Amino acid sequence: KLNNDMIFGFTANRDYREALAGSMPTIDILNPRITGYNYITFGSEAFTPNNMLNTNTWQFSDNMTYYANKHTLSFGVNFESFKYFNQFTPTINGQYVFDSLGSFYAAANAFLADPTLTTSPVNVRRYALSYSNLEGGALWAAVTKARNLGFYIQDEVTIEQRLNVTYGVRFDIPFFSGSGYTNTEVDGMTFVNERGDPTTLSTSKLPTAKLMISPRVGFNYDVDGTRRTQIRGGMGLFAGRPAFVWISNQMGNNGMQSGSISIDNTTAYPFSTDPKAHIPATNPGTPASSYNIATTQRDFRFPQVFRTNLAVDQRIGSLVATAVLMFTQSVSNVYYYNANLKPATETFNGPDNRPRYSTFNTTTGAVLSGSAFNNAARVNPKITDATVLKSGPYGQSFMATIKIEKPMRAQGFGYMIAYNFGRSRDFVSAGSIASSSWTGNKTVYGNNNPTLAFSDNDLRHRIIGNVSFRKEFAKAIALQISLFAQSQNQGRVSYAYSGDMNGDGISGNDLIYIPRNTSEMQFQTYTVGSGSSATTFTAAQQTAAWEKFISQDGYLSKHRGEYAGRNGLNLPMVTRFDLNAMLEFFRTIGGQRHTIQLRMDVFNVGNLINHAWGVGYVMNTTTPLAARGYNPATGVPIFRMNAVNNSLDYTTTRRSAALIDVWQAQWGIRYIF
Repeated sequence: KLNNDMIFGFTANRDYREALAGSMPTIDILNPRITGYNYITFGSEAFTPNNMLNTNTWQFSDNMTYYANKHTLSFGVNFESFKYFNQFTPTINGQYVFDSLGSFYAAANAFLADPTLTTSPVNVRRYALSYSNLEGGALWAAVTKARNLGFYIQDEVTIEQRLNVTYGVRFDIPFFSGSGYTNTEVDGMTFVNERGDPTTLSTSKLPTAKLMISPRVGFNYDVDGTRRTQIRGGMGLFAGRPAFVWISNQMGNNGMQSGSISIDNTTAYPFSTDPKAHIPATNPGTPASSYNIATTQRDFRFPQVFRTNLAVDQRIGSLVATAVLMFTQSVSNVYYYNANLKPATETFNGPDNRPRYSTFNTTTGAVLSGSAFNNAARVNPKITDATVLKSGPYGQSFMATIKIEKPMRAQGFGYMIAYNFGRSRDFVSAGSIASSSWTGNKTVYGNNNPTLAFSDNDLRHRIIGNVSFRKEFAKAIALQISLFAQSQNQGRVSYAYSGDMNGDGISGNDLIYIPRNTSEMQFQTYTVGSGSSATTFTAAQQTAAWEKFISQDGYLSKHRGEYAGRNGLNLPMVTRFDLNAMLEFFRTIGGQRHTIQLRMDVFNVGNLINHAWGVGYVMNTTTPLAARGYNPATGVPIFRMNAVNNSLDYTTTRRSAALIDVWQAQWGIRYIF
């Protein structure tokens, strides 16, 4: 009647990557024909040097089950202790971004002529650097100690022979040991929250321990007692293992261990191959001269969702048909804002009247550069960014699946076909790095004010199927052939402006406005190239080309007069087939079956038959327009239409040429005993 399982364990994970080459800055050269697009990148990879994550996990769990007639009671407790050593030194070798290949050549030649230059002869589009603020220039790291204590109780009860009900509740308390680094300078500063209200931040105060209560109930009903028709479902609150890496951002970005430089359109940082050329004087024990911070709201709660589902399984002869509906609503999900970004105080004029930050030159209508921009954009000029992690009910999803399956027995045919419809929305599809999670979002009203939109993980339509045949010969040989098929949307993309349209200091994050007609288009004549290779695109040519592009694009033409949505465009579906064939030789020796298996897999086998099959699609560009400031006389934003392959005449997508688009084959041999 009573069963008890006790588990005690320790796991050590060591994840790291190393740069094979020597230290050198990262150099990005932009494509002058497409604003904001890279032409080439070389040098050190910005995020690889010293990248290390060591995790030690201690785990204890005790699970007890008690059988009492119609009830099966389960009780349990688990405790997990985590220690993370996360060493992450992005741009420690420096990063230079140049507007063109010519600018880079000029900067490089100037360095060769005089390595001690203090002023760049050309404009550096962006210079970024992270540097140590520790004694002796030691590498910095984030050490996070986290705990998670959980309890649960569950009862599985047989109401009557055909109806089983399971209900229970789980309690989790994630918490931290110790605190972050104290930066008294930050403690004395004033910042702003996402609404623009004054607030204060702390690099040392971690989220407090909070009880997460997750009740849930589920049922399984056998309609006629023969298991031909079963109805199942449930609802409840669910919380997975907390992503403590989010908090490690705060442990490592505090202004005490390291400093950072990030400045656009400057001549103050001439090009040098020496990563240490522009490291400022440091005074370990005091805040760096310039730095970024990542903090967490004290009332932050780790993700938790409410989820409900209903499903039906129906046997029809040898077939099993299944239908499933599932809805998920975030009770607590993550959200980021930059507390060091001054709120927008103005708006553009014209049909695209979104908020505009006070970072423009009011005489020219262009975005400010260098220190002038930083002073205009930042609440505290020496703080490059202050990314705050908060939580709230941000997001939801719906999923529907239908499936028909004929299970394969020991021999013979088996097959399955299923269709899945998904719809997932959130405010930000966050990653592991706080600052890039904030800057990487796509918005209309600024990244401190995102709106509910399709998630990066939204997968609208997916059809899968397989058919298998297995035949045994002479009780010693078996042949099995399987064909798997999948047809699905390739993902979602956002139409955004290249460049910094609203002046918030982020390039490529501003979603475009889709004009109702040509009268709402404001273009600027421009020329690319020089001499005999120069090409000029007039405002009239760009207007005509942009109108043609909108007309051929199903999403844009349907949403004229609106802002493009984040992940609004659904890429076309692509269908691929994979073929598997296995030949097995088996024999029972000493009461145990021994098998030699020869296996062949052909992935995207349709492409082997016809080179046009199984080939996906890629966007020609997700930034068809480049932001060029605004007209000071009218306040209306001005744009250029970006050329693709030196032409304004292009379509939404083209066929892709990645490895997954061509057929591949592999052979293998396996001994199974």
